[in-house]
Amino acid sequence: MSHSFEPCLKFISGNLGKLANGIVSINTYGIMDHITFPLVFKVYKPRMHLQLGDAYKTKPQLALELIQELQRLPLWF
Repeated sequence: MSHSFEPCLKFISGNLGKLANGIVSINTYGIMDHITFPLVFKVYKPRMHLQLGDAYKTKPQLALELIQELQRLPLWF
């Protein structure tokens, strides 16, 4: 069985030093007692990888959605 993820992009990997496929995500993290942990994330889909019915959202739009989602969570900022 082959698995693929549509919003994969080609990018230059600084660690690998070559062209590679990757997924672009917008992430938020929390810190408690000097421990960093993920809170919520959104996957960025370039226009060329959108499925029929998908709405294109820029990275800043996705970041704003994350902020709004975090504001609804019972977290202390």
